[in-house]
This record gives sequence, C-alpha cells and structure tokens, in this order.
Amino acid sequence: MGFNKIAKYLNLQGVEKVKRDNGTLSQWSTHFVRMILDNPVYCGKIAFGRRTREKVKGTKNEYRQVRQDDYIIADGQHDAIIDEELWNQAHEKREITGVKSPSKIGRDRAHLLSGILKCPKCGGPMYTNKHAWTNKDGTYKEVYYYVCSKARTARGKTCEYKSMLKKTDIEPLVIEAIRELIKNQDFATEIKSKIGKEIDTSTLNRELKNYEAKLREVDLNKSRLENEIDSLPEDTRFRERKINDMTFRLDGLYDIIIELEEKIEDVKLRRKAVEQDAITLENIYTLLANFDKVYDKINDEEKKSLISSLIKEIEIFPCDEADLPLKSILFNFPVYKDGGDVCWFLWDKSTTVSGVIKCHYFIPYLLLHLTWLGLLIYLEEYICHPYPVHHNMQNLHLPPHWKEYLKF
Repeated sequence: MGFNKIAKYLNLQGVEKVKRDNGTLSQWSTHFVRMILDNPVYCGKIAFGRRTREKVKGTKNEYRQVRQDDYIIADGQHDAIIDEELWNQAHEKREITGVKSPSKIGRDRAHLLSGILKCPKCGGPMYTNKHAWTNKDGTYKEVYYYVCSKARTARGKTCEYKSMLKKTDIEPLVIEAIRELIKNQDFATEIKSKIGKEIDTSTLNRELKNYEAKLREVDLNKSRLENEIDSLPEDTRFRERKINDMTFRLDGLYDIIIELEEKIEDVKLRRKAVEQDAITLENIYTLLANFDKVYDKINDEEKKSLISSLIKEIEIFPCDEADLPLKSILFNFPVYKDGGDVCWFLWDKSTTVSGVIKCHYFIPYLLLHLTWLGLLIYLEEYICHPYPVHHNMQNLHLPPHWKEYLKF
C-alpha cells in the first residue's frame, strides 16, 4: 500500500491527524504519511541536525529549511511505539523507492494563479498539475492544468470536482481583465488622483496632542508634590501623616502618568497603521497605473508576485457552464467603478469588466512584499511629477534589471 492509499484510507475511516500548533488541517496527506515513516522518534530515537537553515540566494533576509543527509540519531527518553527493526525495514524501503526523478525541464515554472484561483465546487484553492510526454521524434511536451487541491489523491479527495482547467485558458483572461480595467478612463483618472493624496491623521494628531498636554500637566504636579514632600520641615505638626497623605496622592499621579503613556503609545501605533495602510495602497495604485509598462518585461516569478499583490481570489465557472471560465475577481484593495470604490468584479467578455456585486475594504499585510517591487520609485510619472516623493519611497529596493525595463 502506497502513501496515497494510506492517506485515503485514514480519511475515509474518519481518523483525524493531530493539528500542529495553529494548524487547521485534520486531513491526512501523502506528505504527512511520508514524514511519519521518515521520523525516527516513533521507534524511540531522537534526531539532531536533520534540517538546517540556509539563506535564499539573491535575498537579504530570507531563509529556508534544507534537509541534511548526515545527521545524528540518539536514544530518546520516551517510549517507542514501534520496534526499531520494523522502522529500519521501512526506512530501507523508503531509501529505495523514495528517490525523486530529476525534472526534464530544470526548475519548476511559476504559475500566476496558484492559490488565488478557487474551486467552483468547494471554494478551495486550485494549484497546477503537469501532463508531460515525449513524442516519437524525441521532443518533450508539457501542458499545465489548474486542479482543486482538495480533489488531489494526495489529500484523500475531499472534493469531487474532477475537471481540469488549462492555465492557457484562464491566465490570459485575468491579465486581460486587469488591462481592460486600467484602460477605463474614469478608473485611470481616479487611480491617479489617489497617488500622492495626503493622509488624514488630524483626528489622531489632536488626540495625541491632548494626551501629551495632559501628561505634561500631571508630570508637573508630580514634581511639585515631590518637592513639597522633600521640603517638609522636620518639626511640622503631623508630619508623618502629611507625608503619608502626599505619598498616597503621588501614587495616584503615577497611575495617571502610566495610563496616559499607554494611551499615547496606542495613538501612535494607530497613526502608524493608518500611514502604513496608505503607503501600501499608494504603492498598489502606482503599480496599477503603470501595469502595462511593467508586466510584459518581468519574469514569471515577478509576474506571480505582482498578480498576488493585486488579487485576493478568482472565481471560475464549473466546466462547460460558460463559454469562458472566468467568473469574477476580488482585488486586494478598493478600485473605482461606476461612481464608487469596489473590490469585486464580475467578468463578461462582451462588456469586459462589469457588474459590481459587493465591496469590502481589505489591505492584507502580505502586500508589504511590494517593497521589493521598488520600481515604483523609478516610474517615469513619479520622477517627472512636481509633487515630492513620499518618505516611504526612499525605503524601496529595486531589482537592477527593472531599471533597464523602464529605460531611464
């Protein structure tokens, strides 16, 4: 029995695996079964140095875990649940059968819509499967399809949606939808008006100013009371009682000071959050306004990062229910349509983008990775426009080859 059958059997029997940390998955997968078979902890051992962290090439602070071939196995202080001989037999078989065949095409390609494309049946994320073959003349061919992740045998098939969607049938439609959106004159005008727009933090600034003024006042009263205690003559009548009373009042002032300091810190954090959200949105809007200038000149990985920055999720029609598979797009941010800010768009090929069905304001923190899309600071509109570059633009980092794309 292989990994797939083991995972499927356990899921069909209703056996739930223990959720790890903050995890939510209770379904068995081939990956989890494989991890159990490879883990010596189940035969009473402890492994040291099975994984190490290494820096991702071309990044500043990104690291990834790498499995080590040589590591230390020692006797643990826990009881084994299987005997060592049985574990060794399974491990030997894994070493023979667990060798992954080398890819014929080198590195895996980036697929633009992985994770954000949603299954029309269960709503789960869709990922790519590859169908590859070699012709009689020796030429290698491959076709990529999006499939529901919950319909894969690796997870025991919790979704019955079996249809596969060619990536060439859906990805161009999504890019076309974005291009049609930014070609709309009203949309373009509204987007440009959002770039460089002043952030309104006046209410928070007033609140902060009031707290700081009150803090100065209380701090001054505290200093006066401390001086009064220190200067109280030794022969003062009821001196000890007065000192106790003033000390009690002093403690009350310290409580007020601590409360005011906490409120000041809270206001500063809220103001920073507002400013950061505005910065993120401005980066997005600037990127949208220059989408055509950038998209065709960047590599697949950069395209995927760009699309995931703009789009939260994409809905499709079930197979054969519509001429075109694209149903709707949910953006990560509000955009202008039909006189207002919206997020959801229905897709209609005959009228391009149409039919707003709902709106919500969503600024995910994953958008912070837009920083690496530092082309924003170099965009022609930004450099030539008379208004000053915002403070956040100075912190953006630009991949060197992007400058060549923009030809400055």
